[in-house]
Amino acid sequence: MKKKWVKISAITGLGILGVLTIGAVTIANKVNYEVLSQHLLTLDNEGVTFRVNFGISNPSMFDVDIWNQKYDVFVAGRKTLEITATDKYRVFSDSTSSIPLDVRLKWSDFYNNSAQIGTVAQISGIANLPIVIRGTFAGKIGILRLMKLPVRMSAPLSYFLP
Repeated sequence: MKKKWVKISAITGLGILGVLTIGAVTIANKVNYEVLSQHLLTLDNEGVTFRVNFGISNPSMFDVDIWNQKYDVFVAGRKTLEITATDKYRVFSDSTSSIPLDVRLKWSDFYNNSAQIGTVAQISGIANLPIVIRGTFAGKIGILRLMKLPVRMSAPLSYFLP
């Protein structure tokens, strides 16, 4: 009789774990993002700092905690910067929250990367250099952790300059 209850509890436990996993994956697939705004913070002789606000929407009926953000910044196709954000955010159910990301790029990064694809005159100015921000963030619902959710944004440098 004891062996029967061990089997029943194991099967029930695996079933509950399977249902929770399917629920977490479903919620992770529903969470979406968009670039809400991008604007210049500082412009000086060393470089440029701009802020990108990502809007994370959560259409599920559970609150999602966002943390462990890791981003790679590419200038003209070359990885220039790694950003790790340690702030935690909560995206409430059926709502959208804004998550800011500050990016500081030095002018030397632009000139070094533009040399790889041609002179600045050939690409008609440094303002046309493409900037790509690609990263991931982790999500959590209660004690369930969601898989890493991807984020991507692409724009030329001129979008960030006045």
